Amino acid sequence: MSIEISTWLVWVIVHLGSLSLILLTAAGISSPLLRQVSFHSRLERVVYTMTLGLGLSGLVLFLLGLVGLLFREVIIAATIIGSCAAIIPFVRTHQGRWVESLKRWKEACRPRGPLTIIALLLGFCYWLLLLLTTQYPPMDWDATMYHLVLARQYLTDHQIFIHAGVVFPVLPLLNHMLFTWALALKDDILAQMIEHLFLMLTALGLYAWGRRQGQPQVGLAAAAFWLAHPLVLWLSESAYVDTGLTCFALLGISALRNFRDEGSDAWWRLGLALLAFAAGVKIPGLVFLAVGAWFGVWACLRSKLTWSQLAVGWLLGLVLAAPWYAFIAAQTGNPVWPLFTQFSHGLWGDRSVAEGLDVFVTGAGVPKTPINFVLLPFHLIFQPALFLPDNHLPLFPLIAAWPLAWVMAWRDRSIRWWTLWGLAFTVFWFCSSQQVRLWIPAVPLVGLAICESCAWLSRRIPRSAIPARLIGSAFVLTAVLYGAVAILARIHQKGWPPLQPQAREEFLATRWSNYPAVRYVNEHADQNDAVYVINCSWVNYYFKPRVVDSAGLLQRSVRPTFNWPADQRWVQWLDNQRVKWIFINLINLSPPLKPNSTDPAVISSWPDYQLVYADSQTWVFHHQPAQP
Repeated sequence: MSIEISTWLVWVIVHLGSLSLILLTAAGISSPLLRQVSFHSRLERVVYTMTLGLGLSGLVLFLLGLVGLLFREVIIAATIIGSCAAIIPFVRTHQGRWVESLKRWKEACRPRGPLTIIALLLGFCYWLLLLLTTQYPPMDWDATMYHLVLARQYLTDHQIFIHAGVVFPVLPLLNHMLFTWALALKDDILAQMIEHLFLMLTALGLYAWGRRQGQPQVGLAAAAFWLAHPLVLWLSESAYVDTGLTCFALLGISALRNFRDEGSDAWWRLGLALLAFAAGVKIPGLVFLAVGAWFGVWACLRSKLTWSQLAVGWLLGLVLAAPWYAFIAAQTGNPVWPLFTQFSHGLWGDRSVAEGLDVFVTGAGVPKTPINFVLLPFHLIFQPALFLPDNHLPLFPLIAAWPLAWVMAWRDRSIRWWTLWGLAFTVFWFCSSQQVRLWIPAVPLVGLAICESCAWLSRRIPRSAIPARLIGSAFVLTAVLYGAVAILARIHQKGWPPLQPQAREEFLATRWSNYPAVRYVNEHADQNDAVYVINCSWVNYYFKPRVVDSAGLLQRSVRPTFNWPADQRWVQWLDNQRVKWIFINLINLSPPLKPNSTDPAVISSWPDYQLVYADSQTWVFHHQPAQP
């Protein structure tokens, strides 16, 4: 028992220490750039400093990758230098005033009553529960299919390159650079903790906003609303990128709101920078950046911003967003590939690419009619299956109250701000792919609109302050319990996170029936081999050889038919890709990738490919040249 406790202590210290180094580096990079920003509180300063620093760090790593300097040693050295850049100024600023500083922090953090103490304890326990969910080996589809595959390959090759074998060979890479950073410092668990960090920065940003407005209860309720959605919590424990996109978008929009209220162009520049980083995480982030840029035009027309200040903000947003899309354009001829493939060149514009993308973006949601748009909040709660929720995880039911904010938006300017931003993104989402996960960036905006609407109503209904506070506390507690129940259910299903390598292998083998076959390939493959994966994309990350996924958009034009000589062109293509292994998951195979027989001997007529592993779910073929 003592050995297990000591193992856990070392594990926690190492991972939290590595995450702390990332945060210090982010602070060291961004702090000098925020001196002109007038923050309302230390909490607000910390949130914006960390978030901007993470965006800048991702950009620096991306530039290092473009010039072939993405070495583990370089990344560790840069992390140490960045951490020192944060620590040294802090020490100098507080030199000789440590006692006074500690007293101020003690006074600021002192609980104001027993209920506050209980609330802090519950919040701390909930945070530990959220952190615990990040400690499992990566097993979620997109993370192991291509997000972590790309991040690891960039670190292995020390540069950014086109990994044509995965589903999306090129895409905005800011979040992937942070995953590469985590892999360089420690492991994939730390990469998952990056998304947890974005989750908490979003929650703290919501609370800081409430404090800035003199309504900390509203900020707390909005933070609890954000942390209540089981789907959001699942994304924050996985190496997905949606939580990062949401964090950059929310804080960018909040910065623009502060600019509108205060008139400081420093907030204008900060807002555009954060929205540019949102675009650097994922293509939908361009929607927020575009709306933010046009908001600047409105501010100029209202004399809140000069045209030169507008140009500076636009130029800053362009400089921070352009590298990600310039790289995509250089490879494909189209900066937003795989969208609008007709404008791409060569194989990137092949018709099969557009057909493959349709597989990912169609089949979700309701017909695109005005009535269905108005009824969206109710569809999301009462018919969630229509929107293909990942792992069948729902949103917090109170999302159905969003129409209340639409009504209140006519009466209150603050509610109107959050409602219009949420509606702007929802229109884009509604007209494209209606997968509920892709709508997550709107969730904190909707939450703020709902919470501010409830606060507006409570101020106009005659009642004492105590019931209002009790109602708010009950809402926060309900939201936290709703999220905690979903988390505890997953922990109960998975068991305790495995720490040792052997325990990790056993954990994966018991949950993925294909994992023993993956382990077989890893044990027998050479360093320069490649494996062609059919119907098993979720194990891509766990292959040691380079992966060529049959589900990849660039692989759709050349696929097997499981007949010879019809597969002659495909086998020649495999030879050009240096593929030595063919890995087939037999469960739920659908045409055209479906053998005509369940007997592997029927399809083993591929020249030089021999069946070397078979079980009830997996076939593995190995390229073995015929003897003369």
